[in-house]
Amino acid sequence: MHFMIGCVLLLVITSAKCSKRDKLQNRINILEQKLFHDSKEFREDISALISMANQSSPVSADHGKCKCEIDHSKTVPPSRYHLISSNCKDNYTQQSMNLMKKALSEEKQHTRKLISEVKTAAMNNLNKIVEVYEDIKKELNEVRFMQETCDNRFNKILESQNLIQDDIRSIHNTLDTVTKDTNISKKLEKRVGILETASNTLWHIHESSLYFVGKEAKNWSEAVDVCKTLGAYLAQVDDSSENEFLTNLAKTTYEGSGYGVWLGGSDLSKEGIWIWEHSETQIAFDNWATEEPNGNRIENCLHMYRHVNWKWNDLRCKRELGYICEKKLILV
Repeated sequence: MHFMIGCVLLLVITSAKCSKRDKLQNRINILEQKLFHDSKEFREDISALISMANQSSPVSADHGKCKCEIDHSKTVPPSRYHLISSNCKDNYTQQSMNLMKKALSEEKQHTRKLISEVKTAAMNNLNKIVEVYEDIKKELNEVRFMQETCDNRFNKILESQNLIQDDIRSIHNTLDTVTKDTNISKKLEKRVGILETASNTLWHIHESSLYFVGKEAKNWSEAVDVCKTLGAYLAQVDDSSENEFLTNLAKTTYEGSGYGVWLGGSDLSKEGIWIWEHSETQIAFDNWATEEPNGNRIENCLHMYRHVNWKWNDLRCKRELGYICEKKLILV
């Protein structure tokens, strides 16, 4: 804002300077025209006097003396007189020279006066121009000082803003840490609650899943439906750790059929391609008993076989035996 005001002041002062310079130039032009005009008249007077001095003039006698008479029949600018006397030619010539000297002296004085006036006017205007220049210089220095002051204040504001932004980021990081800690605490509290619930029921926990061993005999399809009513699915074994946990769980909790318990795998969709019912993905980890699976189109459902140390076996899906349901822990 201050910089814009300084620019406007500079334009106004420069305009005033140009105006004064134009006035001075016009004054000088007028003086030059006047000097030229007066010099022209002076030259015309000198030329007329010289012309009259060279001319022959008639004689007029009065009581035996020479007399200069005025001839009004001729007009000579600017003296307007024609001196006539042949007997007083020398006197006339002397008078003419005196007039020329006088005119020349007056013209010199007039010229000196004009030159003096021009010099005085020029000096006055030059002094005014110098004053205006000094004023402009002073104004520019003030504008520069104000600009530097504004720049310094702006830089300080930027520094303060950066510090504030750093503080805000630090606060956000602290809040994120507190929020994470709070979420972890909530998850731990929920996990403890689930563990307490599981310990008081027939659900057993392993890593991120809960498992339920169904002891009533069901065929494979019925076991799938029962698990769904419990919000779960027939167990899906993804690695050796989970398989070992389920083996021990079945050994210690299941006392029913000698065939063991159902798991959630089958090749019902395509013979020889074993798929987990819940995720609809092909079985990657397995624990098949020796020479299993071997049931071809007859045995299409997976179970943990009690008589072969709970290894995997394919069996007719209509057989009725126990089952293991699984559901994931959801910690929000």
